[in-house]
Amino acid sequence: ALYITETVFSEVTYLLLGYFSNLAPRTLKGKKDKLPPEIQVVFKALRGFGFIESTQRTVFKAMELIEKYAMLPNDALILATCIEHGFALATLDDDFKVPAEKEGVSIITG
Repeated sequence: ALYITETVFSEVTYLLLGYFSNLAPRTLKGKKDKLPPEIQVVFKALRGFGFIESTQRTVFKAMELIEKYAMLPNDALILATCIEHGFALATLDDDFKVPAEKEGVSIITG
């Protein structure tokens, strides 16, 4: 099974809102008529994943990862979730390479 977190949902949606609208995602706030129709395809795809909620333990592990590797908060939450659940991480983001390797998390790239 494939899983995502609320953080992954947020990052994917934010990125693709900008990509499909050709606008800065923050400028879409409150402008329903500006939302790209492709967002429905994105939501349909995301509904196919299982969702894993963050726990206090996940957040504490993320804090540790931020201090240890100077990771950004969302990246640290994603990696902490993988560590907590024994998941591999599917990503194209090179920022995960060293921390994931050192924490024993397998990376799946495209």
